[in-house]
Amino acid sequence: MPSASKVSWVVALKAALNHGGTRRPKRWRREAKRKQLQLATVDPDTLAPSVRTVVFRGFLRSDHLASAAAMSAPADGSDSEESLAGGPSPEGSRDSCIIILVTDSRSQKVHHARASFPKAPVEICWWLDEAAVQFRIAGRALVVDHSTADSQLRAVRAAVWNRLRASTRETFIWPEPGKPRDDAVVPNPGELRMEDAHFAVFLVLPSTVDELQLGGRQRRRIHKTAPLPEDQWQLPFSDLFEQVLSQNWEVADVNP
Repeated sequence: MPSASKVSWVVALKAALNHGGTRRPKRWRREAKRKQLQLATVDPDTLAPSVRTVVFRGFLRSDHLASAAAMSAPADGSDSEESLAGGPSPEGSRDSCIIILVTDSRSQKVHHARASFPKAPVEICWWLDEAAVQFRIAGRALVVDHSTADSQLRAVRAAVWNRLRASTRETFIWPEPGKPRDDAVVPNPGELRMEDAHFAVFLVLPSTVDELQLGGRQRRRIHKTAPLPEDQWQLPFSDLFEQVLSQNWEVADVNP
């Protein structure tokens, strides 16, 4: 069964994320910049595209489905993405190529994904300037929030929440995005419980990846896998996850 660590575009992406570079003096600034990507969704009513910058939270692993308690908040107070650096996964855990993002459950992108499910088309554009490589990642979205019934998806949501620093969690109790601002409304973070937060995990399940390497020797590769049939999206997530793990990816070199 293929592992994400063997999928060619994941290998290339992790290499780009790990690119040392010298353009920025502080390592944490370089890492923060690398995690920023652009996510496009489509309004199913108007077919108008919307794009925004979001933060990469890692790749989904099998242990994320099994135990939220196993992922405690990092001691240094920073958000964590275990798969970002491409380091070893916990023993027995299997990597996938599913991309983890987080968002307010009342946001526009959640509405777009929910209203067009199970198609829920999305595309990521990710430029990593130190490595001089761009990834365009097209696929489908799956939203996980307080209304999600699947027990393993709920475990994923709790696991991701546990990895967020307090200041990030506070953003999910802010007033509703896009509504008129009322300065009299002051959010009270309290204990920052997930149950009280408008917190959603936004999963991207890729089916096509366009990898463009620029710089001295330009190269472009198209990575493709067959999209999962729509009826598969009604399965328990554990079964859907196995389907993703078993996907075969084909790679073609094309002109830049």
